[in-house]
Amino acid sequence: FVYIFELVFHIVVVGFEVFWRDPSNRVHFMVDIASVVIVVFWFLDASNVESLSWLRLILLLQLVRLVELFRYFERTKQLIDTMKFLLPAIMPLLKMVFCLLSLYTAIGVQFFGGKLHRNHPAVVGTMFAKLDYWSYNYNDYVAGMVLSFNLMIGRDWIVFAKVMRVWSDR
Repeated sequence: FVYIFELVFHIVVVGFEVFWRDPSNRVHFMVDIASVVIVVFWFLDASNVESLSWLRLILLLQLVRLVELFRYFERTKQLIDTMKFLLPAIMPLLKMVFCLLSLYTAIGVQFFGGKLHRNHPAVVGTMFAKLDYWSYNYNDYVAGMVLSFNLMIGRDWIVFAKVMRVWSDR
């Protein structure tokens, strides 16, 4: 609530019209209001108070403040301008990669969907279980896209390949 105090103090000192003219103040205002709403929902959901998902959402919103500060650095502006210039040229490649990942994910969901669970006897005790990679699976499309992306960049592909072999044996 320090941010809310700072927000109210800033509005009182400079006035709302002057405050609202600066785009960065608008971002801070929206982030603070959204954070308060999230905290209220967090406390209203008494059954799930221990859940860190609400806290993660607040931290993600606070990250917007940090990203907004990047516009004051010249090197960051140059990087963003370069990306804006390159994006039209690399967009066809990105579309192709997305289509291929979608295709592989659809195939993975058809072959391996629903076969992975925490009590799977062949997976318990493996490196996959030790690294707690249970969310990387082909049980649904979104998790499958994350797994396909991890396989594309080469992240622990041997661990995933061994588990996929276990999945395919059943």
